[in-house]
Amino acid sequence: MVERWHPKANFHGKSYDLRVVFQFGHIAFMVARQSAGPITNLHLNNQALPVASLGLTPPILDEIGNICAQACSAFPGLSMAGVDILLEQGTLRPRIIEMNGQGDLIYQDIYGENRIYREQARHFLKG
Repeated sequence: MVERWHPKANFHGKSYDLRVVFQFGHIAFMVARQSAGPITNLHLNNQALPVASLGLTPPILDEIGNICAQACSAFPGLSMAGVDILLEQGTLRPRIIEMNGQGDLIYQDIYGENRIYREQARHFLKG
């Protein structure tokens, strides 16, 4: 195993990364996870932010979708994953820091539009 640390981008003085739920070939949901330190996991009482508040440009958002698609394509038959993306400080270059089996326990969606689970239900009911 090889590790390399990249500084995370920051927003209003706190570092952040992104949790991307990528399913059925596209981004189903994305949330920014912000922390005073380098660990941003939401279950550790860190702050969730709407990605729109970060002001990311369309090319950066496209690049995030592309690297998620590339990563998921490395696992034939994988239809959904939770992909944690670090945006490098300064360049905002996206880098995958972790992939999880699904990554869908995002309260901002569950108690909002519930897009993730609704799409899964529609997909599997069709089959």
